[in-house]
Amino acid sequence: MAELYCGVIVNVEIISILPLDFGVASALIWTAPAFEVAVEAANKRYATFLNFSVVLMYNASDRTCEDVSGDAVRNVSEYYYTKTNSDTVYATVSSIK
Repeated sequence: MAELYCGVIVNVEIISILPLDFGVASALIWTAPAFEVAVEAANKRYATFLNFSVVLMYNASDRTCEDVSGDAVRNVSEYYYTKTNSDTVYATVSSIK
């Protein structure tokens, strides 16, 4: 693998906390394929210094924005404390105001 000036490839993990499906345009049934395509394209383009991945974090039983908001806080907090690494940069994608 090619190396940057500092010799490190940066891992970038995109965490989506969008709902799976309950009639909103941002639902993962519509947007998840785009995330996958974007990550694949970004990895090809920036492979010499960035490595992208995506995590789709949702609860299939959520039926309201309030459900999604509550689950998102819990899920992201749990993920942060149990599954993150110090060598990765994290970004979240949300439709929550």
